[in-house]
Amino acid sequence: EAKILRGLQTKVTLEFDDTSLQEAMKTLAARAKLPLLFDETAMSEEGIAIDEPLSARIQNRTAEHAIDRLLKPIGLTWIIENEVLLITTLINAEERFVRRVYDVKGLLDWNEQAQRLARGSTENPLPGAFHFSGDEVAGDWLIEAIQQHSTGPWDAIDGVGGTPDLVDDRLIVRQSQPIQKEVLGMLTVFEDFIQGRLKSGSKAVRRPGYSYAVDLAIQQSLLKKASADFKDSALR
Repeated sequence: EAKILRGLQTKVTLEFDDTSLQEAMKTLAARAKLPLLFDETAMSEEGIAIDEPLSARIQNRTAEHAIDRLLKPIGLTWIIENEVLLITTLINAEERFVRRVYDVKGLLDWNEQAQRLARGSTENPLPGAFHFSGDEVAGDWLIEAIQQHSTGPWDAIDGVGGTPDLVDDRLIVRQSQPIQKEVLGMLTVFEDFIQGRLKSGSKAVRRPGYSYAVDLAIQQSLLKKASADFKDSALR
């Protein structure tokens, strides 16, 4: 699987003009050295032909970007299964749950320091510490962020779907591969933010008299679900 994921980051330049789906994907897979297989049964059930004509011009983009660009308009996606890149339908991919484990120690340590700053402690604050949530249970903010800002479905929110759990410094996610990609993307954004703040050399400073409790209350309110109906309403 790791080899396939590395292959998906290979930069490719390709042009297709009414090329069949099968031929286009085989060409792309060969450039990125990806083992390829079509889920023809699932495709047939959705009425998608393997010789569906495709047209696209791809200039120095990752193989992953190129594959998504070719597949999404015709209702297909890819998953990694049995050490091959399997081209299948969106419906089929969403029904296949896999278990992935992510190391989130850095994110949890960061949030613990940010909590400390928000409570007024000056004990070893991290440079540029950012407060993600006001949850008392370590890691709840991460679970909440993943469930609220990814497509889902999640069992805790929708009654059916995947589950995210924290065990020590590991985030264990049971979900479909398309949603696993979303989870990985979110974690990467968090980590990039932290690394950027650390490299900037900025310092977190608690200003005397500033009401950090108000900031915390606002952040918690932004995480709450809400319903509203607007019709020709003024922006204000």
